[in-house]
Amino acid sequence: MRPDLTIKDARLNGECLAQPLNGPSKGGLRAARPGPSKGHFQRATSGRKHPLAPKPPLKGWHRATFEGVSRGHLANDVVIVSGAWVFRFAKSEWGRVALADEVRVLDYIAEHLPLQVPFPIAREADAIAYQLIRGEPLTRWLFGSLDDAAQQHIADQLSAFLQALHAMPALDGIRVVTPGQRRTFIEQTLTPHLMKYQVGYMRQLFDDALRVNVFDYTPCLVNDDLALYHILVDVNTRQINGIIDFGTAHFGDPACDLGCLIQHFGEGFVSRMLATYPAAQGLLRRARFGALVVELDWVAQGIDRNDSWFLMAHIGNTRDVRFPV
Repeated sequence: MRPDLTIKDARLNGECLAQPLNGPSKGGLRAARPGPSKGHFQRATSGRKHPLAPKPPLKGWHRATFEGVSRGHLANDVVIVSGAWVFRFAKSEWGRVALADEVRVLDYIAEHLPLQVPFPIAREADAIAYQLIRGEPLTRWLFGSLDDAAQQHIADQLSAFLQALHAMPALDGIRVVTPGQRRTFIEQTLTPHLMKYQVGYMRQLFDDALRVNVFDYTPCLVNDDLALYHILVDVNTRQINGIIDFGTAHFGDPACDLGCLIQHFGEGFVSRMLATYPAAQGLLRRARFGALVVELDWVAQGIDRNDSWFLMAHIGNTRDVRFPV
């Protein structure tokens, strides 16, 4: 594939370094790195040949500009070139850390899951590039427009995806998150900003979870951000085409993935998955807890990073949580 599109830098300084993905720089698809940096993309170094990896490999540098940067993302600026390639550039030090974590996870899981996930064919400390996974976000309107059979098929696809992800063996270098860490961060960050009854709600939520031993689980690999905008659906085939964004993936509670689905789609959606993921039934109590905690967590992240996007990220979700938690 040799598209003849060069995209121009839309950052404030208007300059970047660019690199052709497919051979010489004349008219080729260019990988763009915003900012006047001397850095360069490195090829994936895992040594494995992956079916998503393009050939020939990345070559040579030259100076260029591009446009079309999307900044409506929490951690990255995103460029899509010629409808075929995705370039992501970390916005901050936090974004760089998340990107590095994501690359480690993607290198580990890419060949072992039943749905497409990004496979970085180029990366450096603050940027990665991979082939575009096509599809529309699984919004409530899109899901609601499908007939019952198509809705069930999507639930079955997510069920198979989560079972495969949760079965991945432990691997050094992928972070581990514990409930205690999360509670401490949330309470310390939010307490100064909440009314008295809200502080009571927050503390009671965690205390009740501890009282019923809700944190008794065996850690496994989780995505921890199965938001509607990370689940891409082919509207023609009416099935999931891929899952994107593993920047929050870690070894932790498998129920957090179900909790995220409850938070975005409601427990009625998750109940569709139980027939093909029977072990999920035992995760529901913790998943309900997670669906409630995720709102606190995102607000805390927004305050901690002084970023209003985190404060509003979950407006418009379809959540129904069945009590008691």
